[in-house]
Amino acid sequence: MTPKWPEYKTTDEDEARIQAGIDQDPDNPELTDAERAGLRPLGEVLPDLAGNLQASRQRESETTRQVTVRLDNEVLEALKNGGWGWQRRMNAMLRRELGLPQVDEDYAGSPKDKALRKTG
Repeated sequence: MTPKWPEYKTTDEDEARIQAGIDQDPDNPELTDAERAGLRPLGEVLPDLAGNLQASRQRESETTRQVTVRLDNEVLEALKNGGWGWQRRMNAMLRRELGLPQVDEDYAGSPKDKALRKTG
């Protein structure tokens, strides 16, 4: 199987530049060996959250598919200006247009979605 992206070999110069950047970032220091040793899996630290994330991903993968679609710039900007959840709002608009039952009213009824519906 051909990899999606060509493999990139990091040179010694690249690595030195990367390490220099890490050293100069006081807000995001590299973890020490002791800090790395103390890390625990999310499921161990926050089991409820980990379970919810896993269940959510499983439900979504059963009902949705990732696709590539080309949209007009204005359409994409209008959707993204609505903030988080723009893909779900787009799905809700498409379901309405196709006469399919709505499955997620939280996203379908957002103020931005209502404004987009009025202009269309």
